[in-house]
Amino acid sequence: MAGGENKIHTTGDSFVLQPETGDIIDGFAITEKLHEGAAAYLFKAKDSFDTNRSVVLKIPRDNILNQPDLFYHYQNEENISRYLNHHNVVRYLARKTSKLYLVQEHIDGTDLKTLLQRRKKLECDSAIHICLGVCIALEYLHEKSIIHLDLKPENIMVQPNDDVKIIDFGLARHLGLPDLIGEDFSEPQGTPYYISPEQLCAKRDSPQSDIYSLGIIFYEMLTGNLPFEKSSKLSRVQMRLKKKPVPPRFYEKGLHPVLQQIVLRMLEPDLEKRYTAIEDVVDDLENHQLLEVTPEGLKEEKPGGFFDFILPADCSMYKGPITSNTITVPVKTRQLLGCIIDDDISKLVVEELKREALTNSGHITLLTILEDDIEPQEVEHINEITGSNLAKRIDDHISYLKKYDLDVTLRVQKGRPAEQIARMAAKVDADLTVLGPPRIQGSLKNLLSFFGGTTITRLAGALETPLRVLKPASSGSGPRVNHKSYLSSPHTNTLKIFLTDIWVYHLNCLIQAIDSLSQASIASVQSCPSGRWLEEVGSSLWSEELTQQLLDVHSKLHESIDEIIRLRESGLDFRNIYKQQSLPLCEKLKKVLEQAVKEQGDRQT
Repeated sequence: MAGGENKIHTTGDSFVLQPETGDIIDGFAITEKLHEGAAAYLFKAKDSFDTNRSVVLKIPRDNILNQPDLFYHYQNEENISRYLNHHNVVRYLARKTSKLYLVQEHIDGTDLKTLLQRRKKLECDSAIHICLGVCIALEYLHEKSIIHLDLKPENIMVQPNDDVKIIDFGLARHLGLPDLIGEDFSEPQGTPYYISPEQLCAKRDSPQSDIYSLGIIFYEMLTGNLPFEKSSKLSRVQMRLKKKPVPPRFYEKGLHPVLQQIVLRMLEPDLEKRYTAIEDVVDDLENHQLLEVTPEGLKEEKPGGFFDFILPADCSMYKGPITSNTITVPVKTRQLLGCIIDDDISKLVVEELKREALTNSGHITLLTILEDDIEPQEVEHINEITGSNLAKRIDDHISYLKKYDLDVTLRVQKGRPAEQIARMAAKVDADLTVLGPPRIQGSLKNLLSFFGGTTITRLAGALETPLRVLKPASSGSGPRVNHKSYLSSPHTNTLKIFLTDIWVYHLNCLIQAIDSLSQASIASVQSCPSGRWLEEVGSSLWSEELTQQLLDVHSKLHESIDEIIRLRESGLDFRNIYKQQSLPLCEKLKKVLEQAVKEQGDRQT
């Protein structure tokens, strides 16, 4: 459907905008749909600006009302991907995108789950080789204070040369960053068959969790079976807290006893008895032929435990001190909290947060609150109607803020608005909390919180930091070119925001020009409001030389964008124009605008 109309494709209870083969999104030409999972859609694509490189676009599903944790997985993976660079770990590509999705390398090969389905189990040497490859990746991750927390066969890619790569960091934990998944979700996060016992007890800070999950994978490669009952029920999965695993030699009598010893030590529920570091696992695997056989390695019978089912799961052994991080991650100290809802008022909040962050810096947290007093059947019905709308709005807000290179996090809470806002403000140590204008009307059937009357009053009394409630007349987003105040000694911070808006506007024009799914009309140099404004007032704000430089760069950028549109509509190759002209001109426009802000600041001082 390249160049055609956007289509809405129904997928279960979710309505999402999906690309099709031949579509171009942000310069990525879709070639194949690889996978449709519970959390995301995977598409194979060619990078239009590097024809020798295939990539994978990972687009999160929009079921945010029914499963808000899925969006947390997406933003968690995006955050952690910035710290990854290793040949045994999937490589992510940093690229400005028009919507929220991840871009990662396409890995030639097969996931381990598929290999095990084909063969049931692997030869001992192959199993050891793959296990060691995963260990190398984990050594790197743990050294970086990153814990994967979702190791399983489908997250291990085996390449044609038998090297491995670990993928999917949606549940991972960086010990130097806030753990939003751990803070906002009380239920265990992980894959039931491979999750560690301490994760079942809400402990997400131990690298030993990855050793445990790898132990189950190694067990499965060696025997074709799992060490515990294959169940996704929490009560059954929790049996690993109190029941010993079935020895691998119960299924595979010929297995070397030392390999069984290694596996069982990896699966030890007691952290003090489990391998402490992945390097110790590597050392034992590489030297297993030389290690002494112990009684543990000779066991072949299933463990007893008639009363295990009636004993309560005990998490007390995991209540020790939290593992400290070993590296320092720079974070912005100023925290801005904005409450967004599924209507146009949220645009005012986002715009105010953008202005505040650009003027005084800061990390932005967007909070949306779900009511908790709706009947279950009503929730299901309303979610089907409003879920995609909310997901699209959140996508628009976050994508918009990221174009300004602002740090943004989404938090989803359930409960009474005033209580949840106050609690979140305390969690993030907010320096400023922003609410939209009070809403007069509302309905209990609306899942999304409204901030009117008593909510604002109660919140004002609960917060110890500034609360800003916007007026309905607050300005919207985009270049406000009719503001005459810029003609008379404009404040440098206000001008900075305005000129940044101009740059983002032209960045959007460039993105839309190369996007086959975009139907937005793109202004020419003659009709561009920013160009008219620069011509009218530029010389009163800056030197003639700088004003002329702005006009020249602006004109050339529009000419290159027009040429891209002409070539794309004619089915011709536009990559050279994009790489050699449009991108450099867009970057030059940004630098000249920054120079304009500096010159105006120098004049005022």
